[in-house]
Amino acid sequence: MVGTAYADAGADPRLRTFAAAYRELHGDSPSPWAAEAYDAVRFAAHGLTEAGDDGPSALRSELLRAPWQGVTRRFSYDPGGQFYDADRDGGAFLYRISGGAAHLVARADDIGDGEG
Repeated sequence: MVGTAYADAGADPRLRTFAAAYRELHGDSPSPWAAEAYDAVRFAAHGLTEAGDDGPSALRSELLRAPWQGVTRRFSYDPGGQFYDADRDGGAFLYRISGGAAHLVARADDIGDGEG
């Protein structure tokens, strides 16, 4: 078992829509990290759009201002320390390695705390 920040778009049920749209547009399955790259670009575009006429100088404050939901995870930053805040949907994934390949077991958020 190994934990990663990598989301297998073909295996994660929450990313099936992304994978299908990617295949439709590009004629092939998404490559590793494609969903994360998509989120990174969309997150930056979101910040620039919200910054409006203030432009790139306001990008940092816009990205820190409010959480944003991407296809792989929820993006938010702790306003005090300005560090990535993985509270709720931090985008960690658990894989089982067998036969030389990684197989998605679950999103870390879906595993629970083991109590109950």
